[in-house]
Amino acid sequence: MQRNLNLRTNYFALVLLFLLPVFTTFSQVMLTGKVLDQNDKSPLAYVNIGLKNTAIGTISNPDGTFSIRIPEKHKKDTLLFSALGYGKKVIPIRFLRVDEQQIILLAERSVVLNDVVISARKEKNKVYQLGNRDVSGGVLETDTL
Repeated sequence: MQRNLNLRTNYFALVLLFLLPVFTTFSQVMLTGKVLDQNDKSPLAYVNIGLKNTAIGTISNPDGTFSIRIPEKHKKDTLLFSALGYGKKVIPIRFLRVDEQQIILLAERSVVLNDVVISARKEKNKVYQLGNRDVSGGVLETDTL
């Protein structure tokens, strides 16, 4: 009887172990879409896409497509899209439709930087006195066999 109970317990634990990934998959939302330039609608590669104030994120593919899994507890959070040369876009997840592909448009944003002046000064060569100052000259002998 005890052996039967142990087999059932082990069997139940094994089934639970295999079903755990299935349950965690159902508790996530998968968002897919494409990030495009707002002006010419060309795809934007390597756009940073992430949940604001979390470590959950991804980047867009070279063709602008992306997919991101959002855990159930973050369904009310905000997605942040950012890329070099483009303005940031912040979109609450509740405004996105999970059942269709998202089209995200980013506007170009250029930043004018201040001028940088680079100059150099010629340094004087420093002279170092090595060895014994009292002896001048000498023979260099190397250790040879």
